[in-house]
Amino acid sequence: MSEVPTISGASKVKRRVPWIWIILLLVAAIIAGVSRFELWLASPPDDVIQADKGFKKAKETINPEQLRAWALEEIQKYSVTNKDGQISIPNSDIPSYIKELFGEPPAEASVGEYGGEKCVFFSWGGAFFDWSIIIGSTNLAPQFNSEETVTRWVSGIYFSRYDK
Repeated sequence: MSEVPTISGASKVKRRVPWIWIILLLVAAIIAGVSRFELWLASPPDDVIQADKGFKKAKETINPEQLRAWALEEIQKYSVTNKDGQISIPNSDIPSYIKELFGEPPAEASVGEYGGEKCVFFSWGGAFFDWSIIIGSTNLAPQFNSEETVTRWVSGIYFSRYDK
């Protein structure tokens, strides 16, 4: 009979799975995933990007004093007499450079009051996010609140967007 002789002192070599390395890799993957998610959350929504691009385009392509002269004429033309203190400006009266600024005409164009002074408002956007250009005399002061970012273009002309 042929038996395989056993060698005393010899043992089978077991390959242990390096669990510590697997755990470290999983932890690293989770941290990377959470970091990417936080980065995604921190990036501005498309509407904010669109609003900021439009504001930048306005600063580069529109003469603010020409815009103010037009707005002051509109303020004289449309006296505010209704209950909510605003009166709409007809689309036909809005300058083409404002209508084309964001690829669509403003959702609202009106004469109203801002900080107790008469001004012209242009608003774009919708119910959950909107942005505006506010135009008045050089004495028009910005109004700040915690839900809105207001940026001065020139004295009396402001960009505004709701952040919440």
